[in-house]
Amino acid sequence: MNESDVIGGVRLDECDSDRVKLSRLAVHERWKQKGVGGQLLDYTESQARDSGYTTIWLKTPAAHPYLPEMYRQRGYDQTGTALGEQHEVDFVTMEKELR
Repeated sequence: MNESDVIGGVRLDECDSDRVKLSRLAVHERWKQKGVGGQLLDYTESQARDSGYTTIWLKTPAAHPYLPEMYRQRGYDQTGTALGEQHEVDFVTMEKELR
């Protein structure tokens, strides 16, 4: 990989004037377990906060081996569950207040 290659990404979508939805957090396989995902979350939360949003929320597979717990450790609270529209997978919705 070159220094200019993309190693991860994340997407934010405005829901309303107070809330944004975090989605598509991904890290290149070679860069997993090196803190890139945490840095992306830190940056994303910081940008959302600096833009005046008070809440960030997401949806993640309930049975994922580590994502729900990772988000909990980062201050996200589970707010609900949902059956995936296109996939028969249960999801948890989680949100975090941005201070």
